[in-house]
Amino acid sequence: RADGTFSPTPPMVNMNDCLWHHCGAHGSCRDLETPRPDPDDNYVCDCNAGYEVRRNENNQKRCRNINDCPVENPCDGQGACTDLLMAYKCECDRGFEQVE
Repeated sequence: RADGTFSPTPPMVNMNDCLWHHCGAHGSCRDLETPRPDPDDNYVCDCNAGYEVRRNENNQKRCRNINDCPVENPCDGQGACTDLLMAYKCECDRGFEQVE
């Protein structure tokens, strides 16, 4: 102030980061009460079953399908693995068939 006195600073309040962050169609955003230094860490995504949190190209969190295809030797090396929700299937190479 011009008279040399100071006014107290208004208190800081946590903003609801879920107002502008969302987790995609397969999860819900939950705001954290205590802000973190990195604004992208001020919320969490609670993902539906079969989905996990991954960051997109803009470093935003999204719930994405978990890849269920085995890392090693999918489909016994005789076909291609197709990821499904909480499962996978093998598409056999020509000359092979899947046996239950």
